[in-house]
Amino acid sequence: MKLSWINFLILVQLLYALTLLGLPIYLLSRGDGWGVIFVSAAMGCPGILALIGWFGLRRRKRWGWSLVLSADLVVLGILTYALVDEGWHKIDWGLLGIAVIAAIITAALFIPPLPRWRRQSSSSTLSS
Repeated sequence: MKLSWINFLILVQLLYALTLLGLPIYLLSRGDGWGVIFVSAAMGCPGILALIGWFGLRRRKRWGWSLVLSADLVVLGILTYALVDEGWHKIDWGLLGIAVIAAIITAALFIPPLPRWRRQSSSSTLSS
């Protein structure tokens, strides 16, 4: 089976969902207090939604795409708020990098697959 853009995006979404689920586990093992519990819940809930959406995305269902998109937008909103909350003069560059990666993953959901007629015309050109 040839790896296409859609299959790559589905794999990236799986890794992203697993990261969102692993981050709260790591935070809970390292810290204590209500702040850690709150952040773990804020990142864990979108992780669960992203994993459920990944199952639908893997089966090429529209609800999977919608669920993954909503979970990614929630995470992007949380990261953007965390960046802006500190002020523009105190930018956390590590958090900015994570927010940029989250934005790229979210934007990749809007890249359409190659149309079927274009795939057929390009494969017929290559075979002749």
